Amino acid sequence: MLRTSLAWTLVLASGLSCERATAAQPAASSDVGVSAAAVDPVAAADTPAASPFAGLRAPDPEHASLTGTVVERLSAGRYTYLQIDVDGVGRWVATTGEGASVGQLVRVRSFGSRRDFESPRLGRRFDELVFGSVVLAEHPVASPTSPTPTQKT
Repeated sequence: MLRTSLAWTLVLASGLSCERATAAQPAASSDVGVSAAAVDPVAAADTPAASPFAGLRAPDPEHASLTGTVVERLSAGRYTYLQIDVDGVGRWVATTGEGASVGQLVRVRSFGSRRDFESPRLGRRFDELVFGSVVLAEHPVASPTSPTPTQKT
C-alpha cells in the first residue's frame, strides 16, 4: 500500500511540474494564445475587404471641403455617386443616402478619398473618389452666433 501511494504521489507531482513549465512558456504557434497587447485594435477592426472605406486616404486641407454644382448623379444601393463641377473640374463624390439632384449647388465635407476605385455595382472605375457628407450650399448651417429666422436682430 505504501508503494502504491508513493507511486501516485510521484505521478501527480510530475504532472503538476509539467503544467507549471507549460504555463510559464509562451505559445509557440502564432495561431494560439495571441496576447491582447499584441493585437492592433485599428487593424483588427471589423472592416470587410469589400468596404469602400478600406484604404481611405485622409483629405489634404485644401480638399477637406468642396463646393460645386452636381452635373451627374448615379445611384448604387445605399450609396449615391455625384459628379460635382468644382471651379470647372469634375470631382466624383460618394455619399450615403439620396445625395443631391443634378443642378443643385452642394458643399461636401470630405472624409477622405481613394484612387482607382472600382464600383462593382456600377461596373465603373473612378480615377479618384471622394467620400463625404453632402449638404445643399443654399442652406448653410447656422452658427450659434447667427440669428435664426424667428429671432429679431
